[in-house]
Amino acid sequence: MMSFLKQHLTGIKSRIIAALRLRLIWVTRDRVTFNSDAGTQFGLVAVIGREHYRERRKRYPVASRAELARVITMELGGQSSVFWRIGPLVDNAREVQFFELSSALDATPPRAFFWLPESLVLSLALGPTDIATIRRGEFSYVLAHNGVNQVRGGAIVSPLFFRMASGSPLEGCDHELVEADAIPFIETGLLRLRIEDWWSFRGIEWRVAVRESWRPVVALMATATVLYLGAVSAYFAGTMAWREFQLERLGAEVTPLLQAQREIDLLVAERGSMQSVFQTRVPAWPMWEVASTVWSAGGAITSLSFDDGAVIVNGSAPSAVKVLEAVASSKGISAAKFESGVRQSSNLQLFVIRAKLDSGGAR
Repeated sequence: MMSFLKQHLTGIKSRIIAALRLRLIWVTRDRVTFNSDAGTQFGLVAVIGREHYRERRKRYPVASRAELARVITMELGGQSSVFWRIGPLVDNAREVQFFELSSALDATPPRAFFWLPESLVLSLALGPTDIATIRRGEFSYVLAHNGVNQVRGGAIVSPLFFRMASGSPLEGCDHELVEADAIPFIETGLLRLRIEDWWSFRGIEWRVAVRESWRPVVALMATATVLYLGAVSAYFAGTMAWREFQLERLGAEVTPLLQAQREIDLLVAERGSMQSVFQTRVPAWPMWEVASTVWSAGGAITSLSFDDGAVIVNGSAPSAVKVLEAVASSKGISAAKFESGVRQSSNLQLFVIRAKLDSGGAR
């Protein structure tokens, strides 16, 4: 039974690799392999050669993957030429790999839904003690299983020196991948990518396809909304005009009624204005309640403000998560979250918490 399942899974894996080969583009300095052309053929996956991007790493003291993604998006400011990959949580921090594409690639970008860095894909195919040297003409670089790599040059002249510099085990298997020798490793690495990796490395073609498919839908919805609002406005205007016409036909006896109706309308409008003023008043006690909670949790407050039914707290504490939990459980608060990523400063964590007031606390 186990041998049958293993054989069946092997067959599925072979079919997936065969399907990927048909729509796989490998963009290197001198050529594009896998029988596809990066300029004219459309592919599913484009593996970007190491010579086409710069790589850097940065650690963030943020546990939540979603919050960290928001922080990175704000830092990049909408740069479409930078891709990133969030690593696992280690010691209450996550390491992020950044891949910044070169300007030369913008001139003839590969037409594919997903753009994957070559060093990332190859590293997933290596064992815990493996080191790979990738060579293409005069260009070469050394790569470890954790994605750390170094373009050949300077003091790094051999895999042994690279092992010592990167902290890898001194004993292990050294792979020499010259030109097309890397293809089997690329195929293996693609099968080991996480689902969130595929989502993070969406290429320009994906964004263009989504934008082009949503454009007519949005235009249709906007047109329908305008027509609906116009029809409703015309209906109410016509109804009011018809009512006024019918009342005027009744004669002078209804004049006092019309005047009374207009006075009632003015009183209703005045009441609505006063009610809106009372509803938009900023309550004082929820803000003091949140401030007291932050102080009790060991935090210090830099600024305190009120916005759209929520108290915004800008401050610092040894543990920002502890402060967030205390605020979320305090009286009159329906929900609390970090407004932006938590930053580490010496022994303190800097935070911005948005505490949403419940329906009773917002009045």
